[in-house]
Amino acid sequence: MNQSNVANPTRRFFAWKTLHPREAEDAGLVWAEAWRQAYWAGIRENAQLGLQLLELVQHLEGLEQRLHDLQASAEYDRELESHSVYWKTSHD
Repeated sequence: MNQSNVANPTRRFFAWKTLHPREAEDAGLVWAEAWRQAYWAGIRENAQLGLQLLELVQHLEGLEQRLHDLQASAEYDRELESHSVYWKTSHD
């Protein structure tokens, strides 16, 4: 599974370790915090993806409705043209 840099706790831990090579802080606590932050980052990313998916679905539904309207309009025009006395006399 491909995780972003924000949601990858291992990367977060080693990034912190690189920036603080001489830090005496408990590595277990830093590891746990990295996992906690990655957990919330994953939730935020999934929520954002969900919102983007919802927008995409709404856009597709709008396009589907527009296509349906255009098809209905074209069918209505064909119906009018085929039954119009004026149309038949002017083109016969």
